[in-house]
Amino acid sequence: MSNKDIIKLFEPFVGFLSGAFGSGFEIVLHDLSKPDNTIVAIRNGHITDRKVGDTLSNLTLRVLNENNLSDNEFRKYQEEAFFRKGIDSYNYVIRDFNDKPIGLVGINCNSKMLNETKDFINSIFANKSVDEVDKNTNSNNNISDDKDSFITLAESIIDGVLLESDVKPERMNTEEKKNIVKKLSEKGVFQLKGVIESVADKLHVSEVTVYRYLNNI
Repeated sequence: MSNKDIIKLFEPFVGFLSGAFGSGFEIVLHDLSKPDNTIVAIRNGHITDRKVGDTLSNLTLRVLNENNLSDNEFRKYQEEAFFRKGIDSYNYVIRDFNDKPIGLVGINCNSKMLNETKDFINSIFANKSVDEVDKNTNSNNNISDDKDSFITLAESIIDGVLLESDVKPERMNTEEKKNIVKKLSEKGVFQLKGVIESVADKLHVSEVTVYRYLNNI
């Protein structure tokens, strides 16, 4: 099996991981045999503003190829490099049968956006007493209600952004819809599971189209 074949084995996982984690996480696959355009597959590239054909930094390529770092050491290096940019990064180094790095799978998310979303979710429970929280913990029905409240709050944010526009969703052109998706992304709404479906429904487009808008932000 060639190195190219090994890299291809990981391509389906880019879509799989993107579906599992949601639009708030960038999933990227690098082929290190192409130093000028290492990215061969990517989902949610709006997180780091990258696309297929882009590349790792020269420094990162040099660190991978010249320093004989262990996978854990490289992960720490990459995490620190992205952390300075406000990105949480997790990486898996793909190696050939001679233990040489030939590729990289990265999972990246905007840590600021993630923290803002956590604050938003925490604020939902800010006024609940300890007894109420305990009661919800022990009640499947109440847990279900809380999940519904997340969806309701997310949809209220979506509706609020739509109201800021003078054009109704069904009359919006592509650029206007992209702008709505961009505003929602900036508010961290897409960190919540199931929001893609709601946005697609309100904008009268497919979920695939919403993902495409996100990738082009």
